[in-house]
Amino acid sequence: MLELPTRHVHLWCLTMDCSPFDLAFWASLLCADERVRADRLRHQRDRRFFIWYRGNVRRILASYCGSAPQALRFRTGRFGKPELADPFDMHQLRFSISHSGNRLAIAIVRASEVGVDIEQIRPMPDLPDLVDSVFSGREQSLFRSLEESSRLPTFFSVWAQKEAYLKARGLGLNRPPRDIDVGLFPVEGAGLIRDGWDSSATKQWSLMAWPPVQSYATALAVEGQHWRIDHMAEDSLPL
Repeated sequence: MLELPTRHVHLWCLTMDCSPFDLAFWASLLCADERVRADRLRHQRDRRFFIWYRGNVRRILASYCGSAPQALRFRTGRFGKPELADPFDMHQLRFSISHSGNRLAIAIVRASEVGVDIEQIRPMPDLPDLVDSVFSGREQSLFRSLEESSRLPTFFSVWAQKEAYLKARGLGLNRPPRDIDVGLFPVEGAGLIRDGWDSSATKQWSLMAWPPVQSYATALAVEGQHWRIDHMAEDSLPL
């Protein structure tokens, strides 16, 4: 059983690389409803990824609960945010899940809200329109000062930060992203600068991101301050 100390965030970032034998293992961890959902997916790639990522979510969360992955039960919280259901909610785990391309990110804390987002950096033909609708005025000014080669990874870094923050607060995109100011790589460090709806947010929430690597941008938001981020490896899971 994995231990999760107070004021620690466990961040799992996994890349799909599995054989048909591995896929059978991940499928064995799913509940009946998830297997039905997988069977309904038309494209084989989508079906394989769904089985792999849902199996990983169950295996990782179960390792903190001391239970079988298949036994976990979930419920839907506000704005569709998933939560562990009774009796597994006794562990006070809070988690957030994101996937993009062939990668999966899972952030787990105890008794605090958390949000994670991972974004595959990819061409965006409508990038100027997206910047106008997602970025604040300050962010737009900084963005336009960047060299062309920096703009795409910077856009996804900003988007990941805003998505992680809104997910942590349980708001999804029910609040306009342009009302939130975050730091822009490479001009400034990542972090929450302003929430136009909550003047105390910068003191109550931590927002962090890492320089985009291997064509992916990742960001993490956690309720409170002074967190330690533990980057978890798959080989740390109990057998």
